[in-house]
Amino acid sequence: MTRRSHAWSAVRAHLPALLFWTTALLVLVPRLGAYGLEGAEDRWAAIVREMRSSGDWFHPTRNGVSYFDKPLLSYWLIGLVAAIADRLDEAILRVPSVVAALVTLATTIHLGRRLGTEREARTAGWLLLATFGILVWARKGEADMLNLASILLAVAWYWRRRERPGFASYMGLYAICFIGSQAKGLVAFVVPMLVILPDLLHGQRWRAHLRLSHLLAFAIGVGLFLLPLAIADRTATEGMESGLALAFHESAGRYVRPWDHTEPFYVYFLYVPVLAFPWIPLGFGVARRVWSRWSELRWPDRWLISATLLVFGFFTVSGSRRLYYILPILPFLALLGARFLPSTSRSRALRAQFWLLVAFSVLELLSPVLWPVLERRVGFVAPQFLVFATFGIGALSLLALFTAGRGPRLSDALGVDRHLTPLLCSAVLLSGGLITLQKPTLERYRETKPFVLAVRERAREIPTRDLAFYDRPTPSNVVFYLDRPEPIASLAGRAELLDFLASNEGTRVLLLRTGAAAELRDALPTGWEVVDTLAEATWPWSKPRDIEKRSEAWVVRHAG
Repeated sequence: MTRRSHAWSAVRAHLPALLFWTTALLVLVPRLGAYGLEGAEDRWAAIVREMRSSGDWFHPTRNGVSYFDKPLLSYWLIGLVAAIADRLDEAILRVPSVVAALVTLATTIHLGRRLGTEREARTAGWLLLATFGILVWARKGEADMLNLASILLAVAWYWRRRERPGFASYMGLYAICFIGSQAKGLVAFVVPMLVILPDLLHGQRWRAHLRLSHLLAFAIGVGLFLLPLAIADRTATEGMESGLALAFHESAGRYVRPWDHTEPFYVYFLYVPVLAFPWIPLGFGVARRVWSRWSELRWPDRWLISATLLVFGFFTVSGSRRLYYILPILPFLALLGARFLPSTSRSRALRAQFWLLVAFSVLELLSPVLWPVLERRVGFVAPQFLVFATFGIGALSLLALFTAGRGPRLSDALGVDRHLTPLLCSAVLLSGGLITLQKPTLERYRETKPFVLAVRERAREIPTRDLAFYDRPTPSNVVFYLDRPEPIASLAGRAELLDFLASNEGTRVLLLRTGAAAELRDALPTGWEVVDTLAEATWPWSKPRDIEKRSEAWVVRHAG
């Protein structure tokens, strides 16, 4: 064999991995900072900004107020990336979640190899990569993707070391679980333990782990979890929340007796299909195949099914429920999908999946006709880039659906079955295009960031002591974008407003909701006048209740 042919053989052998990871980077990384803070990201942004400013990495605060809602790891990882990049913005905030998503994909493929074939493992990776829940939360600067990665990493570690009991195996497992618990709480310990329990019970495997080294590793793991929180408690000053107390309050307390996030017990039957989109028809086909073949399944398959059901049951039994809580089920669903895919393209599930993707592709392809209708009905004018991107994504997706499976070359290059290739190509194009191209284009219609940046410019010469929020919960996104070195005062009612204005007669900036404007105007004492106002933009489709919640800034000055 010549050197050239040997090199080509090596490339062909690694081509599925090369294509997969290139695609993963293309759908997870581009335009990561092209849109402002959304959801709960503002909390992480504000906390890390204040940690960087104060140099205190053990006591999270929002606008100067102690806030130990989550442990410390997610803040530290964002802070590490910010230190390397020497800046903190939306892109930096989201980097740890992107890395966690890549770890989740790699771990899913690794676990797939342990449980089945190389082709099934690669298929599971592709299914997960195109899943709505992964693509969305991989690009959020929160703790959920870190939590998912640590859970799956712990499970994969167990399967890799299950035949090698010993201190190193136990220490690795508990280190992953308890360090991972520093991201979102003890769920990163409980879920892996619950998931591996059926395998421990199978054939009484648990007996092999009754060792002193196991107990020692567990104790060290607990110490790894408690140490940062104990340091935080030991160094806390008056008014700071207890990290140790809140770690258990947020984990066990919220699970048993939730004080918020209380949704109906059946809600995950609705949320899981949303997170697993677009693979809903395929999911029904896999479930039917599992049911029909149950009696002939080998143990790893039965364990995988049990693990999936246990994850679903664990989050369903909890009194506190949210869409993103059950993200850890997605890798197990992807592994099930790869293992129990219908073996022929003629199956009803694959046909339904095909036509669902066709429908969405056609919808995108017809967007040039639909945009004018949307403009006439609600006043929405699509940006030119969005028009071209939507049409292009629809066209490419349809092309993939009707051509990608015609020959074996592409399937072999991707490392998946031929009848699945068009579906994977289409799903990646649609989901990836939505997240990386279409969504950031709509940033111009989000009002908060431009508004706050305008306020920051207008109040550049005004000291922080002369800024205040009036009669509203302190919004972390506003605090982050204002980027003030000191906390901004928060005024609850007219009495506090009068004290704030009485401190001196200079210019003040008051941040409020539109719904509180009339109340504030009545509360302003004689002699104070509004000399300037700024407000979040409204659009023709803005609803009255949304307008009431928009932010305003009043620049007030004493007339004398």
